[in-house]
Amino acid sequence: MIPVNEAEVIIEQFWDSCFMDLESWEIENVVDFPVSANLSSHYDKLPKIIGEGYQIRRLWDGFHFTVLLEKKLCMQRQYQLAINHYNCLVVEGSFPEGTLVKLTALTDEGRYEQRYNFEKEEASSKKELILQIQGQLLLDFNIELHANKDIEGRLDWIMLRDEAFLQS
Repeated sequence: MIPVNEAEVIIEQFWDSCFMDLESWEIENVVDFPVSANLSSHYDKLPKIIGEGYQIRRLWDGFHFTVLLEKKLCMQRQYQLAINHYNCLVVEGSFPEGTLVKLTALTDEGRYEQRYNFEKEEASSKKELILQIQGQLLLDFNIELHANKDIEGRLDWIMLRDEAFLQS
């Protein structure tokens, strides 16, 4: 975990393999996870996952994703993470027009879900998606990206936030 301030801590950051391990995430419908030892460019050597209708590549600023029309990218991670006073999970990324994002978390107190549907006027180059949660222990977290058209975007980080502390 990377503390940001007294009310926020990053639990996943997607831009640096020292702090984020692809193998800790379960990703649905993976077709290929190419070994990159003999590829030509620096960017070809960065981790890439190819699935049915999607591709993920880690670049210097996060996970870049491409999802094709009417396909989806589903990422799940299991945790045993004490969340104490934190009451929000926050995902930052770029979500283009035509993206439906579904965030789901399981804590020791229940299951929580939030959906975001990015239409033209709501799409953003960078946005924080907030999922309200309760409990003492984060057990599971899912990110689903559905495409209403071919999309390209980015995941930057996942953070725990104490909204009450920020507002005080």
